Amino acid sequence: NLLVEPDAGNGIPADAPEIDWDVVAQGAIAAFERLHSTQRLTLSTTSQTQPAPSQKLKLAYISPLPPEKSGIADYSAELLPELARYYDIDVIVAQETIADDWINVNCPVRQVDWFKAHAHRYDRVLYHFGNSPYHQHMFSLLAQIPGILVLHDFYLGHIVAGMDLKGLNPQGWTRELHHAHGYAAVHERFHTQNIGDIAFKYPCNLSVLQQAIGVIAHSNYARHLAEQWYGKSWPQNWGILPMLRVPAVSNNKIAARQALGLSDETFIICSFGMLGAIKQNHRLLDAWLASTLTQDQHCLLLFVGEDIKDSYSSQVVETIDGSSSSAQIRITGWTDPATFRHYLAAADVAVQLRSSSRGETSAAALDCMNYGLPTIVNACGSMAELPLDAVWMLPEEFADAELTQAIEVLWKNPEKRQALGKQAQQLIHTKHAPRDCADPYATFIETCYQTAKTSSYGLTQRIATLENAPKDNASWLSVAGSIAQSLPPQQATRQLLIDVSAICRTDLKTGIQRVVRSLLLELLHHPPEGYRIEPVYFTQESGRWQCRYARQYMLKLLDCPEQLLSDEVIESHTGDVFFGADLSGAYVVEAEKAGLFACLRNSGVEIYFAVYDLLPILQPHVFPPAANQNHLAWLHTISRVANGSVCISRAVANELATWLNINRADCPRPFKIGWFHLGADIESSAPTNGLPNDAELILSTLSRQPSFLMVGTIEPRKGHSQTLSAFEQLWAQETNVNLVIVGKQGWMVDTLIEQLSHHPELGKQLIWLEGISDEYLDKVYAACTCLILASEGEGFGLPLIEAAQRNLPIIARDIAVFREVAAEHAFYFKGLESEQLAIAIQRWLTLYENEAHPLADAMPWQTWKQSAEKLLVTILQDEWLHIIEPAESLHL
Repeated sequence: NLLVEPDAGNGIPADAPEIDWDVVAQGAIAAFERLHSTQRLTLSTTSQTQPAPSQKLKLAYISPLPPEKSGIADYSAELLPELARYYDIDVIVAQETIADDWINVNCPVRQVDWFKAHAHRYDRVLYHFGNSPYHQHMFSLLAQIPGILVLHDFYLGHIVAGMDLKGLNPQGWTRELHHAHGYAAVHERFHTQNIGDIAFKYPCNLSVLQQAIGVIAHSNYARHLAEQWYGKSWPQNWGILPMLRVPAVSNNKIAARQALGLSDETFIICSFGMLGAIKQNHRLLDAWLASTLTQDQHCLLLFVGEDIKDSYSSQVVETIDGSSSSAQIRITGWTDPATFRHYLAAADVAVQLRSSSRGETSAAALDCMNYGLPTIVNACGSMAELPLDAVWMLPEEFADAELTQAIEVLWKNPEKRQALGKQAQQLIHTKHAPRDCADPYATFIETCYQTAKTSSYGLTQRIATLENAPKDNASWLSVAGSIAQSLPPQQATRQLLIDVSAICRTDLKTGIQRVVRSLLLELLHHPPEGYRIEPVYFTQESGRWQCRYARQYMLKLLDCPEQLLSDEVIESHTGDVFFGADLSGAYVVEAEKAGLFACLRNSGVEIYFAVYDLLPILQPHVFPPAANQNHLAWLHTISRVANGSVCISRAVANELATWLNINRADCPRPFKIGWFHLGADIESSAPTNGLPNDAELILSTLSRQPSFLMVGTIEPRKGHSQTLSAFEQLWAQETNVNLVIVGKQGWMVDTLIEQLSHHPELGKQLIWLEGISDEYLDKVYAACTCLILASEGEGFGLPLIEAAQRNLPIIARDIAVFREVAAEHAFYFKGLESEQLAIAIQRWLTLYENEAHPLADAMPWQTWKQSAEKLLVTILQDEWLHIIEPAESLHL
């Protein structure tokens, strides 16, 4: 199924040039057979795949290098000599000079543009990624030239955001927020007061993880973060390797102190690294000030790191200056590597704290241990993985008193300091020794590249070398589409594809559009675990039907700039779910004819539709002539293509089950039917705002005498004609009541509209409000006395809930769905004659005057959050009311 025919719902243009696909496929299969044979032989002969020193492969090493002020640069300078035992290494840099003698002598230095032009010369590529500007050039490189990724920082939000905001990758942050974290993250990015919070909150690393052939991390905590953000199955091509540390060459404390101008008698506690809230420098300062060390002038607290002079560091400095022991506390500022090592050698105790972890391994903590320093840490992130006998481990959420106790104990107990420091140094000299780290590096690199030979990476490399490969772009595009379906990239989550084919073109702001909007917004902000929400729509372009992501519509709905994301053709995979939320009848029918639903099903997608009602079929006389046939065509289509449907009430679910039991010939598989109730918190449905100039006058008119409200599109089944006639009788009897109609003109009501438009009571006791905002409707509800729901058929009856929310009593026609929704909380009437309704209204007025009418305020109703949860439970947890078996299975 890798290479498939054109015009089969797979993205291949119908007019693509003729390709001898059999020849192409045979070549690809032969290549795969050779690869599998090679891999089986390799795995059977050795469990550790490393290049032999005499057969060094060519490695492109991409990382910042000294003199850049980056811990990753220093790390690379230590790793390169060890990896050179296995590989012939060129370093690829975006810097002018390299201040490392070994690298300059042993590794050819190549600039980025040169590497792009000569990447084919390299057998292996290794990237070192961190969350700083030193890695900006690597994002586009990795996308073009895949390789092994060493992930020093799990969170890359700051560098991705910075590249966008500085114009280096315009809109790249928005694209990555959407790609990795969905629309809710995009919404936050444009509606937060501090975008720095968003850069800090989201990792924004999914693209680089997907593009990598393999990922090396230095802690299991980084793997945990990948599982947390992208699911437990995510870290499939990850290796957890210790962070390399070259053993400290000299630990001459006396010489180090002399170089720094520090007394031999001074007891020194150091904290290493840039000042910042995440390093909890203020906690160490508070613990120090609360300790008895402040009473000894021979005790010194040093913060060895850059002061970036922000509000946090200013507060730390203010606290130091205001303390009585300020002379015993210093902030060194940034130090060069030699001076940094002097402080490591000079210290007696190190304290390295974290308030949260970004997935990084604390190089500073390992440096302290490397120099035999007794080191106090808290169990945050990767530091929690350090052996308890090699560090003084505080709880992640520790009390200041616990830290004070730790520094006082180590101050007073030289033997404990010596034992802890010795154990720490021994750990670094064994587990983190350069050669012991480089060996698994090489093993992991080779294993990943062997595995990649049978991935999409390996396949594309092989197909490109086939003699009979396509020559034109259209054919290559089709091959790429086939590969994407057959060998998709590892996905962070499954997709819940929500059809918005109608509303994304025209939002009429009516009932069903409000439902789609409300469900969509709720799902976007609270997606089910393991899924991302992706609205989609069907479209016909150049004679071909496609399903595209509705990204520009969603940005508009979320009040974000619309042109930041493009409406690309969807990519669907096994485990995805399609839900037809919109009333997209004609689009669905045509999409099915074009084979789009067959393509979805073949990709492993489950398909469900919302069914709002069967009224065009059950009551065809109140709909335009074509409505019956269109609705039938849509129902027959979904019965063929879908796994099931979710109806908006139990009554509709029962009606659909009855219809399918009679018309089951179209069902090729068991068809599941469930139900849920709609939500009614209007503030969660992107309500419209605005009041007309005469709103105050109209609302005043409604409040002067009992006012009865009808809400909904004016169409034959809604009972407007019967209701208007009933009120004409009441007015003739001099009953002082108002009738308020809120709704636009629908179909087959020209005579009624003419009657309303020229009614003698219009503007007096008859008020007709055609297209009003949700804000105005809320005020109308509040001003009225009772809701009349005279519809002869409904799927749900949302005005029932809207009235109950406002404690507005209800008169409703006695039909099954209204009984289901309102139960005993409404006053019911029967009959289609105006006299019958007029009598019911008079009877209700009598009950109302005696305060004996049914009250709606206790009617149960759901929020859109609860409604969406019930919908998801039905679909994702298989809670179905009916399962209709195919006719063939019943016959058998």
